[in-house]
Amino acid sequence: MILDFDVHHGNGTCEIFDTDPSVLVLDVHEESAVYLEYGSGMDDAGRGEGGGFTINVPLPRGAGHASVLKVWDDIVAPAAERFRPDLILVSAGFDAHEDDPFQLLCYRTETYGELASRLCALATRLCEGRILFCLEGGYNTEALAASVTAVCSALLRRNEAPESPLLSVKDEGGIDEPAELADQVSAVIARVRQIHGLG
Repeated sequence: MILDFDVHHGNGTCEIFDTDPSVLVLDVHEESAVYLEYGSGMDDAGRGEGGGFTINVPLPRGAGHASVLKVWDDIVAPAAERFRPDLILVSAGFDAHEDDPFQLLCYRTETYGELASRLCALATRLCEGRILFCLEGGYNTEALAASVTAVCSALLRRNEAPESPLLSVKDEGGIDEPAELADQVSAVIARVRQIHGLG
């Protein structure tokens, strides 16, 4: 299984595994006409035997911490549980950070730490802890350094028993973002879940 959370669509990765049912590709990226790539839309779900094994989640500009945690709860976690991977690879781009100068997603440093913690827990549960993070983009060096540190901290804590269960966005009361944006994100999630039979 590959999870790509770089702000840009991982078109190369998706193309490589487009027809391969042995690899689940989950790509959470900014929906943007500037970076529109073939295969980046919700309906682009793989071809042939690989149909259904590519899951694209194009988030609207402005989506941030709560939005991506809702994507985790409603798409990433259930898709991974259904697929049962032998290994989790993470295309770890940090250019969706709110301080990144070029893009318009609004993740925070703690967003990346939380995603890493959840990924480690998922790997422990599903594939004996096998997980690999591959560093990708990030154009604000301070935000990049802080976010990579947050991920490394999560990796260092991966074998520790958590003091409390990981919070989900549901525990936090829903998407803590403007109502119009929250509605857009919810619509994307509902459509992706429908396409991929996730409930």
